[in-house]
Amino acid sequence: MRLNRLFYFLALLLVLPVYVFGQKVPVAPTMLLDIAGQEYLISYYKFDAQGNIYVAGGQEYPYVAKFSANGALVWLKTFVDRTEWDVQGLDIDRNGNLTVIGRKVPVRQDSHYSSNFYLDAFVLHLDNNGNDLWEKSVESGSKNIPIDLSHANKYNDIQTGYNVTSDNAGNLIAVFSFAGSPDVDGNITAKGTLDGLVVKYDANGKVIWKFNLGATGGPPGGYDNFAVAAAVDKQNNIIVAGYTNGMVNYNPLGTPVNITGNSSMFLAKYSPAGILQWIKTIDGNMLDANITLALDGQDNIYLNGAFKNPMDFGVAPTLIPTSYNTQDIFIAKYSPTGNLLYHKSMGGTASTVINRGITTGPDNSLYLTGDFNGKVDLDPSSSVAELNSKGTVSMFLAKYDDNGNYQWAFGVPGFGSDARLDIVDDGGTLDFRDYAGGLFASGPRYINVNSSNEIFVAGAFKSTVNFDGTGCGVSNLTARGVNGNNDMFVVRYTPTTEKPVTNNTVTTPVVTGICPGDDPALISGSTPISNGNSYTYQWQQSTDSLIFTDIAGAVSKDFTPKAITAKTYYRRRLVVSACAAPNVSNVVKLTLLTPAYANTITAPAVTSFCNTGDADLIRGSVPKAVGDVTYQWQQSTDNISFTDISGAIAKEYDPPPLSVTTYYRRLINNSPCSIGVPGNTVTITINQLSATVSAEQTICMGSSVALNAAGGIRYSWSPAAGLSSADVASPVANPNVTTTYSVNIYNGDCSTTLQAKVNVVGRPTVDAGPDQEILSGDKVQLNAQVNNAEGATYSWTPTTYLDDPNIANPIASPLTNITYRLTVTSAQGCFIASDEVAIKVRAKLIVPNTFTPNGDGVNDLLIIDGLDVFKQSLLTIFNRNGQEVFKSQAYPKPWDGARKGKPVPMGTYYYVIDLKDGSKPLSGWVTIVR
Repeated sequence: MRLNRLFYFLALLLVLPVYVFGQKVPVAPTMLLDIAGQEYLISYYKFDAQGNIYVAGGQEYPYVAKFSANGALVWLKTFVDRTEWDVQGLDIDRNGNLTVIGRKVPVRQDSHYSSNFYLDAFVLHLDNNGNDLWEKSVESGSKNIPIDLSHANKYNDIQTGYNVTSDNAGNLIAVFSFAGSPDVDGNITAKGTLDGLVVKYDANGKVIWKFNLGATGGPPGGYDNFAVAAAVDKQNNIIVAGYTNGMVNYNPLGTPVNITGNSSMFLAKYSPAGILQWIKTIDGNMLDANITLALDGQDNIYLNGAFKNPMDFGVAPTLIPTSYNTQDIFIAKYSPTGNLLYHKSMGGTASTVINRGITTGPDNSLYLTGDFNGKVDLDPSSSVAELNSKGTVSMFLAKYDDNGNYQWAFGVPGFGSDARLDIVDDGGTLDFRDYAGGLFASGPRYINVNSSNEIFVAGAFKSTVNFDGTGCGVSNLTARGVNGNNDMFVVRYTPTTEKPVTNNTVTTPVVTGICPGDDPALISGSTPISNGNSYTYQWQQSTDSLIFTDIAGAVSKDFTPKAITAKTYYRRRLVVSACAAPNVSNVVKLTLLTPAYANTITAPAVTSFCNTGDADLIRGSVPKAVGDVTYQWQQSTDNISFTDISGAIAKEYDPPPLSVTTYYRRLINNSPCSIGVPGNTVTITINQLSATVSAEQTICMGSSVALNAAGGIRYSWSPAAGLSSADVASPVANPNVTTTYSVNIYNGDCSTTLQAKVNVVGRPTVDAGPDQEILSGDKVQLNAQVNNAEGATYSWTPTTYLDDPNIANPIASPLTNITYRLTVTSAQGCFIASDEVAIKVRAKLIVPNTFTPNGDGVNDLLIIDGLDVFKQSLLTIFNRNGQEVFKSQAYPKPWDGARKGKPVPMGTYYYVIDLKDGSKPLSGWVTIVR
């Protein structure tokens, strides 16, 4: 994407395979530049016992070499007395003296193949000609702990020196990890499995102060803590970075400051006396052995590392890996007072990035180098600076300004095969295992920038690599290692004055979910900042966001895609020059909204019922869809025409009780396209049993009748009494009384119950009632009593003087004596019964209200016509005071108005006539006038 030229190689040193820790591995160099731009390298090579370079049968020894700014070898110093060293760090102090830090096999060890294998850390201080000044060890003592010689796991049981740096007074600050109780000018004991160790030496190697960073307790084996990077600012303050677990006191030489970490990274600043000034932690399972640290001219602090899990810096945003199972890198900048100025990440989908080196330039720009495979975007902004490893493990080199803004980047492929690249995090230690199968793989390892902004990168390689940074030049270098092992390279790049084209971004349309057949909206692009370069546009598309192809004719600033048939990615490429790295925009993804699928409904356990049924819940799956999904349940009674069920818009549906077979399905609408997608059908079956039974029947007592049921294959009648059989379809019934029969009709698993009533007409009994007497002109109701009269008919004869001769209790008003016959005919004409009742009609009594007993022969007696007929009658007359004045039975002689032979006074008298026939006594008054 940027124009960066490779000018020339500073030096090429061939490094043949060596044995380190019992394993044949390729070894990359450690490199630093001094203030004059002179270059110092330390690595391994084969020398004879006198230090002569490479002789047959020679031994592998470490060496340090100094080169001039022009790449000429100034001197080469071998350490034939120091075998089995593993160099981790290098420092050049203000006087040009060198300090080397690492780990080694102690001479007291019998064999590095021993199962009880341990290591010491060392600090070696040399003058500017490579001569020894002093050496210090962090010794394991008598500790014998077996380790894994395959190097597949981190060294939990060795002392390791990671990094060393010097201050303005020539003092050295070294950081280690250690176990047990090693000797550091006096024993110091680790609190966990591994502790971090910080030691300050004076220029003569005397320990000024020391402290360890560790935590007690924790998981089996204890906590691991590392101090892996150190730097010194202009005020001789010390910055330490590392990896932390458990609760650690970060101010052992002052007031305790306890911080708890969980696979976290820490960054701490200490005074020259070792007193903590501030500490920051970053949570997120940091890869512990891959922390790099740099300072700029204003003593701002830069951190660089690799991560696979979200990284929480305590300030938003949390850095998230580009995608699952990828590895990204981050950069973070802190002020001298510990304020986080920015934190950013870079990476790529289905790619792996690992940081190897970090440094700053004279203008406080930040430079990074490392390895990657796949496609990575090294621009942390929304713009894209994409590098493609082209199927190999590639080196990258990138520059950022002091605010972390992307300046340029380029890649150098050819360091190995993508297919054999693997970044392994074994409990926190990062191993880069690839084509050689070792811990020290090909690729860049160290980076420095001199006062002229020239960039120096050192590393290892094993084949032919084109180190040209333009993408179209050729600067090949071919390794001459044997047995597939590495050679060492050093390369110098000069800064370019060309500025890249920037501000290549595109804006995602508001609608990115596209309905079938619809045209997407315009994708608008920014106007790039040319910085004096000419460019043209070329829009590209992809179906996987990895391989992009040019779109014919799409060469304008903006672009309107055609209707898509699948998910499609778009980006804009700026064509700047043939030698420029690809300058591509951010990616816009348009998704085709296809009908949802996996719209499945599941029937309840019971789906078949007899006559009626209430099925349980019909459950529905969650459809797979792009966009929003709504539900609408439908029903049908013919499985052809479906109608919406009002209110049934949930994922699942509970049918109501049913009496007919009903079919259900769920329609899902995939908005915004409103693509209706029906799913499978669930059937709730109602088995209708077409059963019948005889209608209601009536028989005469003593008769029988056939009952008939149909529609089943098995029958059961009840009550069984009076039936010829209780388990046939048509039994003969002979009940004595009216009976309702129930029949259970069975057909397979289905059954129903019906009823048949048989009315039994019994023999009626008739009582026309007692004979009666009435007075002429009166009426009387006949009181007939009839049993078993239901459905019977009545007939009185004669019908004379009756108000209704066809009811049981007519009213009779005869004028003369009469006898009536009641004939009762039962229902169905089964029986006839009759009875008679006589009515005697007597004359009506006439009582005058006045008579004159004065002896004139006219109206002298109280004559009561008709009373003589009632032989048992009793007439009683009272005066106004209630005194009886006359009494007569059957009234043989009329009253003459006298009492005991003496006339009664004129006046009104009261009478009571009791006919003694059960009728109500008659009463009235009569007046005597004289």
